[in-house]
Amino acid sequence: STTAGDQLRDWMASARRTAISELDSFVAGLERDYDARDGLTSLGVCMGVCAVRDAFDQKVAAGG
Repeated sequence: STTAGDQLRDWMASARRTAISELDSFVAGLERDYDARDGLTSLGVCMGVCAVRDAFDQKVAAGG
């Protein structure tokens, strides 16, 4: 079974492969503070990260 933490790590790896500097900076911040990143599996914060991920996915799907 995949946990929210696993999904976040997968998303972070995908985000790192993009050419979007703001996204890369966001992921770098998460990676610098590993303890904070682990805390992102809590529902409230994860929902915020998921909203950012969804907005990114929509932008990529729209070609921009």
